[in-house]
Amino acid sequence: MAIAPSTYYARKTRPASLRAQRDEVLKGEITTVHRENYDAFGARKMHVVIVPR
Repeated sequence: MAIAPSTYYARKTRPASLRAQRDEVLKGEITTVHRENYDAFGARKMHVVIVPR
């Protein structure tokens, strides 16, 4: 699959979207909560504990 060089460089230099920035913050929070609860929390409990902002 060919990708135009301008597309490659535009993506490489573009700043992260707000969604991507928020996802990075949530990854850290999810990891912390999971570790603090002895790696026992699943998706349902994590959803209750971490409320998206």
